[in-house]
Amino acid sequence: MQVNAVEVSLGGGDHEVRIAPEAEPLASCAFRWPPGWILDAPPWVPPDPLGASTLGALVAEDGRLDIEVARFGMEVDGATFARDHLGWPGPGRWRGLSVAAIDTAARAHRVVQVGPAVHLLTATGTARDHLDAAAASLRSLSGLGPAAEPVVPAALGPLRALRLGGWTFDELPSPRRSPGDHARTLRLLTPRGDLAAWLGVEILDRRVHVGQDAAAFLAEGRARWSSAVRGPSQPDAGAGGPATRFAGEVDGQPVEIREALRQVGPALLVVGGIWPTPARAPLVRLHARRHFDLLLASARPR
Repeated sequence: MQVNAVEVSLGGGDHEVRIAPEAEPLASCAFRWPPGWILDAPPWVPPDPLGASTLGALVAEDGRLDIEVARFGMEVDGATFARDHLGWPGPGRWRGLSVAAIDTAARAHRVVQVGPAVHLLTATGTARDHLDAAAASLRSLSGLGPAAEPVVPAALGPLRALRLGGWTFDELPSPRRSPGDHARTLRLLTPRGDLAAWLGVEILDRRVHVGQDAAAFLAEGRARWSSAVRGPSQPDAGAGGPATRFAGEVDGQPVEIREALRQVGPALLVVGGIWPTPARAPLVRLHARRHFDLLLASARPR
C-alpha cells in the first residue's frame, strides 16, 4: 500500500513533513523538520495487534529519524507499550501527557500520543537535535482531534479531574466516611458486563482533617481497596508522575497493582488501580495504566 509523504513550507523558514498511508488515515502524522533531508517512505504494512509498523524515515549524511506507528482506538500507556511490547529501553521520562522521552548513548526515542495512534520516533546523529521539536509538534492528519476517546470531567470532593468516558464512575457510600473524606471508584467493564479493570480514588480535605498523616491515609485507602495479595513494591513513574507498582494476586489470578499519593491544593489524593497482567490482557493493562495517569495528571482544586 502506498504511503504519501511530502515536505511542506509553512512560511518563515519553518517546514513540516506529512506522512499518510493511502488508505489508513488513522496512522497519519505531520511534524516540523528542517528541509534538505531525504524522505524514505516504504510501502505501508498495517501493524499487528500490539505491534508497530514503519511509516518512513528522514535521512541525512550524519543523521537519521525513523518513524513508526501503532494503532489502538483507545488511550494507552505508550511508553509501557514501547518498553514491554517493542523492546525499547525504559522507563523514560514523560513530558506532560503526550510525549515520553527515552534516551540512550546511541539513540534518542520519543513516544508521542496523538489522535487514535501512538507514534514512535527514533533518532541518531544530528537527527537528535531536531527530535524534541518534531515530537512537540507532531499531530494527526486524520482530523479526529487529540483524543482517542471521550474525556469527561469528574468531581472528586474538593478536587476535579478528567476520566475516560468508557469507565463507570461511582461514589462509595460508607459508614466510615466523615466530612472532608471522599471516595470514588471507576470500573472498566467488558461487553458482557464483567469487571476488566478497577480504579479507586480517596480524597481527604486537610482543611477539615488538619494534620492528617499522608502515609496513614495511604495505608487506610489501601486497606479499603481490596484484599489483594501484594508482592514487593517497585517505582513505576508514568505520565501522571511518580507511582508504585506491585505484582499481586486476586482470587488466585495474577494482577498488577499500582498506587500513587499526591497533595493537590488543600487535599490529599490517593489513586489505586488493579488490572490484569500483560500475559492475561495486555491491552486492558495499557489502557488502565493510561487512565490512572490521566486521573493523576489532571487533578486540580475545584
